Amino acid sequence: MIGHLAILATTMMAPQTDERSIIDEAYSPGNGRVELCGLDFETFDELLAILEDSGEYAEENSTDEYRVFNGSSPNFRQLVVARSRQTAYPMAYCRLITPNPDGTSKMESSMHCQGEKDDCSAVFIEFHDHDQAILRAIGA
Repeated sequence: MIGHLAILATTMMAPQTDERSIIDEAYSPGNGRVELCGLDFETFDELLAILEDSGEYAEENSTDEYRVFNGSSPNFRQLVVARSRQTAYPMAYCRLITPNPDGTSKMESSMHCQGEKDDCSAVFIEFHDHDQAILRAIGA
């Protein structure tokens, strides 16, 4: 049975805190509509159509494993979508960066994955570690 890993994760404040935590983790059958990064979709083909056709996202820095879509309205959003050859396929990871009134920024990450649980968890950890490296690099 194909399941999905829906993870709402890693709210980060820069530069005032160094504390990161996973807010929620769930694994359940992959049925029904999904909300990710402010987008509502039922299938990954539908998600790709939204990203490719909306005019709000530009595909930039894609690789052999992942397609990367960036949008900046109203805040910076990045969606990373696994290509079919990636073990956690179908999978999409969202980074949403919003400014705070005090001049810091908040980064929220979420992921939707319909692959095997172990593959989805491994990809989530990889992306979470990458997010941590980004925050360290910018002094968060």
